[in-house]
Amino acid sequence: MTTLTLNVYNYGCTGIFEKHKLLFSFDITIKLEQDRGNLTQDELDFFIKGNISLEKSKRKKPFIWLYDQTWEDCVRLSKDFSDVFGTLLDDVEHNEKQWKRWFDSDTPEEIEQYPLDYSTRLSAFHCLMLLRCDQFVTPPVVHFEAIWEQSTPLSPIIFILSAGSDPTTDLLKLAERMEFGVTKVKLLAMGQGQEKIAIGLLEQAAKLEKHLDKMSKPHPDVRLWLTTEPTPKFPIGILQRSLKVVTEPPNGLKLNLRNTFFKISGQQFNDCPHEAFPSLVFVLAFFHAVVQERRKYDKIGWNVSYDFNESDFRVCMQILDTYLTKAVANNDTRIPWGSLKYLIGEVMYGGRAIDDFDRRVLRTYMNEYMGDFIFDTFQPFYFHHSPDVSYYIPTTQVDPQQQGLPMKEMCLEYIESLPLTNTPEIFGFHPNAEIGYYTKSARDIWEQLIELQLQSGEATGGMNRDEYIDSTAADILKRVPPQYDTDKVWKTFGGESISPTSVVSLTTLRRVLKGEVGMSNEMDDLARALYNGQLLPMWKKLIPATKKNLATWVDHFLRRNQLYNGWVNEGEPNIMWLSGLHIPESYLTALVQVTCRKNGWPLDKSTLYTQVTESERCCFITGLYLEGASWDVRKCCLLRQRPKELIQELPVMKVILIESLKLKLQNTLRCPVYVTSDRRNTMGVDLVFESDLSTTEHSSYWVLQGFCLILNTD
Repeated sequence: MTTLTLNVYNYGCTGIFEKHKLLFSFDITIKLEQDRGNLTQDELDFFIKGNISLEKSKRKKPFIWLYDQTWEDCVRLSKDFSDVFGTLLDDVEHNEKQWKRWFDSDTPEEIEQYPLDYSTRLSAFHCLMLLRCDQFVTPPVVHFEAIWEQSTPLSPIIFILSAGSDPTTDLLKLAERMEFGVTKVKLLAMGQGQEKIAIGLLEQAAKLEKHLDKMSKPHPDVRLWLTTEPTPKFPIGILQRSLKVVTEPPNGLKLNLRNTFFKISGQQFNDCPHEAFPSLVFVLAFFHAVVQERRKYDKIGWNVSYDFNESDFRVCMQILDTYLTKAVANNDTRIPWGSLKYLIGEVMYGGRAIDDFDRRVLRTYMNEYMGDFIFDTFQPFYFHHSPDVSYYIPTTQVDPQQQGLPMKEMCLEYIESLPLTNTPEIFGFHPNAEIGYYTKSARDIWEQLIELQLQSGEATGGMNRDEYIDSTAADILKRVPPQYDTDKVWKTFGGESISPTSVVSLTTLRRVLKGEVGMSNEMDDLARALYNGQLLPMWKKLIPATKKNLATWVDHFLRRNQLYNGWVNEGEPNIMWLSGLHIPESYLTALVQVTCRKNGWPLDKSTLYTQVTESERCCFITGLYLEGASWDVRKCCLLRQRPKELIQELPVMKVILIESLKLKLQNTLRCPVYVTSDRRNTMGVDLVFESDLSTTEHSSYWVLQGFCLILNTD
């Protein structure tokens, strides 16, 4: 049985992406543990959902450093699993120092770190140590020989590619190892007008059989290798009968650098006569690796994910060669930094970036990595320097043991000495970025695990699924405020009467659960969302962008209702809660238009700038959160993030309109304000406005940190 399970695991890992392999491992493990009776469904539900109850606990959290949701989870843990966690709340309240030390620990998952006697009385799953089942955690390495053996002449092999991966070289090497020769390998890039050529190759490979489906007795060595990007439009028939293989580029700065340098020939290093060329090639390779690895950190890395690939590096390397060779020919000792930074950062790599703030990141890297300072002998240049590891240009700081080595070998030896894993500081991030990355990864796994669970059976607390959904729907209905008198609102503020938008009815769902009305797809989706504590996609289309779950969104919704009620009955608030507006940028646009009309200023000659107030007496907007920085209330300026504090609420902000020519700012950073932590998409949606914040750090520090303001927390 163990061998069968392991074979299923290895086969499954071949056809899924790296980000899904841990999920696959965990799902197999929990199924095995449930089969052995070591894990209950209630325990699993709590682990992947947490406390999704709309009703907040009456017992208040004892300490400020505890997150609200953390305390709510503790309350449910002590209530639903009282045999193990019955004293948890009292233990936390009476032993703050021990729990605070564990909360602040860099490795809280280690069992010896648990406070009090929890390390000895908890089971493996309770300690979240279930993932240590090494047998189904380490994914297998893709070997092309093994793929060949698993395939047959009648089953195509489909490579599902991700950004930066190309199996062509490995496939050609496989052909050489199996002594097929280049003449027996036929390559074709599919596209418009290539159908006849492809069918011709198929006929040739299949002994003139016309189509793949009609193959009866093909040669045993015939294999059809296909490549595709992930797409829902791929033909299902071919997909079902094929062997799926996922190929991804290497992860990590070291592997990325190694992969780049392996593809550079030694001759290319010697083609350019300029002595700075090898060093600048390494700088370019390091920059190329950094901009690719920033994608790991999602929206903190790039607002829009870009496919920086090998062709970008190759062209930029040619640009270096051309300009430096020209400088030598003209006997010019100066390196044309301005031209190089523009062509590399703005044209080649910047040409892919469609977001202004992403282009700002690229420009900042160019300024940090390129200049005469990288050859300063009195102050050696480091990409990153720490007590543990230093990243520098090996051709400018030659190790005595590497004297006389060719430039390429010198760089490769240095790359091999680098650690396999790297910290976020190398990219300019705060260490908290790693916490944010793992937090998001855990949330993604939980969401995917929820989708994998059976949507039937008993819910927590002994209720069945329908009873739980009905209870949740009833709870929401109790809290929903009465509908607005739209005629009165529009008469008060001007405009014509509109009809209220109809949404999926919770009342109808309750009737469905009682059997009074038939179930529809909409009702089924609504029931599933309520059962899992999630927002229904249909509701998301009608509300401002949010990443909140159902419980936190209901609280947010009720607070928005209070804002609108006060606005209707008492007039515009002195402090506008910007996060509560459906389209916050429209409020700021109206502010610009009204002020310009009042003062007779042209719109195109006016701009907004902001100041953060020291008190709430002179302010305009609130509801903004810092991501990637903290705020010094005393000095009124940006501050480096505190450990484990990923989000901090910003004090009230004053928004001021001024003529552009009169705006003179110093020691300030222009930072974007987004609706959610998803920031903006490829169409520029969710960028509200740009804010000015005081800082004592150089602006490049905050740019590389991926700092921004958001209106809604997750």
